[in-house]
Amino acid sequence: MWARHYQPALIETFVDGPEYNLALYHAGPRGLVALPPGQIVFSPALAPERRVVGWTAKWDVASCEAQETVSRIVADLDPAVHAELLSVCTRAATLLGMTGYCRFDLRLAGESVQVIDVNANPDLGSGSGFRNALAAAGIPFAEFLAELIAARMPAVRLAPAA
Repeated sequence: MWARHYQPALIETFVDGPEYNLALYHAGPRGLVALPPGQIVFSPALAPERRVVGWTAKWDVASCEAQETVSRIVADLDPAVHAELLSVCTRAATLLGMTGYCRFDLRLAGESVQVIDVNANPDLGSGSGFRNALAAAGIPFAEFLAELIAARMPAVRLAPAA
């Protein structure tokens, strides 16, 4: 990495297992809002080391990784798994002092939930996982934006009448 790119490398252990994501946002007085979880479904045709949503899976639509990977909202998630995903993400968001919006990418390794990535600025475009989660929760995008903006605006203080 140093010789070719002039920078250090971050090397992570590959965690195989089901991949989930959970989008959260801070809605002011309502506090932290967790949206319905998403799941990345990898085809069994993909070798375990190719079951990663990296550049190829996201942007090379003709690639095997893109063709064999499906993102969906999970309506039938085991309640215990959902509770653990929610617990891990809300604890982490609270510890990190999250005040906006984010999405956690997670893997279930046996009984353990592993945080793979925290996306502090996930895609909010039409068709994105975050937008799909908002839709599944019945929250219109405009309402989400209004709540997000209101949560970040300081309270307006009026001068006392003379």
